[in-house]
Amino acid sequence: MSALIHIGLYKTASTFLQKNIFTNIQNRDYIQNVDPGLCKQIKHLARQEAINHMNTGMVDSKALIEIKKSVKEHNRDLIISSESFAGHPGLLFKDYRRIALTLKKIFPEGKILLVIREQSSYLESLYKHAVKKGSTMSIDDFLNIKQNRDFINTNIQNFNFKLKSPTDYRCLNYLPMVRTYYDLFGRDNVLCIPYELLNNSPDEFIEKIANFSSSVIDNNIDNKIVNKGVSRFGFFSNFLVNRLNILLARSNVVFKQMKIPIVLLIRFFVLIFDFIYFIPARPLSKSSKNIINIYYRKKNLDLSALIDFDLKKCGY
Repeated sequence: MSALIHIGLYKTASTFLQKNIFTNIQNRDYIQNVDPGLCKQIKHLARQEAINHMNTGMVDSKALIEIKKSVKEHNRDLIISSESFAGHPGLLFKDYRRIALTLKKIFPEGKILLVIREQSSYLESLYKHAVKKGSTMSIDDFLNIKQNRDFINTNIQNFNFKLKSPTDYRCLNYLPMVRTYYDLFGRDNVLCIPYELLNNSPDEFIEKIANFSSSVIDNNIDNKIVNKGVSRFGFFSNFLVNRLNILLARSNVVFKQMKIPIVLLIRFFVLIFDFIYFIPARPLSKSSKNIINIYYRKKNLDLSALIDFDLKKCGY
């Protein structure tokens, strides 16, 4: 029994893959569907092992043994997918290696599918998501672009894993992660593929996954990504609502009661504007984007050579 393990970085169409692709592979069981309890245990162990290692170096051998036993009870090849397997941007992805080691222990014959995304696009999307979840930081502060602070979150036990914590724009060098999986699982058992290929050539993207994993994928799947992302007006309204929440939290009861109608009114206008004319939000300035692109230019060239795929074709 072998497993296809999807290392889905946040904001790389992981939900699309989980709903449209993995559920339509005929010769593999998508573990989230056939054994959700085991899937939850694996994800929890992988995350917990990373937390324990960063704090105490301890491992949960008993839980690992139980999970390996449950995995062996499945007769068909499996698929497991999780955004958390890539590590967390708020921890600068420093937890990915420990997660990779745990996955190797659970699935020694596993095949790794790693989907990456061009760094400036990824970071901008991550910031928009953080604002949607309540952040009021500027994008340069959120990504540590101009402050150059020595960033590391040491209080991992109380860490916010909901993509709201700030990060550092220099955390997205994919080379060490790819090399780690090459070392653990073997080069032939790792496919690193850009998210942008799904937008540019969805049939080629799906074919690469099918050929790599020896999977039979239904022909009638919907290979279009319908999520347009947040609009410029929607992004501005999210930021405004976040600021409003801070302001109303300091005000008296009367003003606090005005929050719901004000927010509903703002959301209504967003729906109207987006229906008439949708403009994607682009909060990252040209100067900040240039800083990010310069930092990753050589690293992406090296990555292209390592994975034998010209990432320039996808905007890297």
